[in-house]
Amino acid sequence: MFYKTSYLATGGCSNHQGILGVGTKQYFVSEADYLKSLKILDFLLNKKTYDEVIKFCEKNNIANCNNKLNTFS
Repeated sequence: MFYKTSYLATGGCSNHQGILGVGTKQYFVSEADYLKSLKILDFLLNKKTYDEVIKFCEKNNIANCNNKLNTFS
């Protein structure tokens, strides 16, 4: 399986809170989680394998990434 940034992924930040969206779903996250999410979205502009994503998360100190790869299941 490969992972890639969705063309529907959007984000914004206001009052030290981030907003991430995909399609009709929106999530309010901390500023720190918002910045981590932007790193992942940028990394996934080109498709990556599961192992590549896990290694990226470990390298960038993004905890529990392997538990969150299928956000919309």
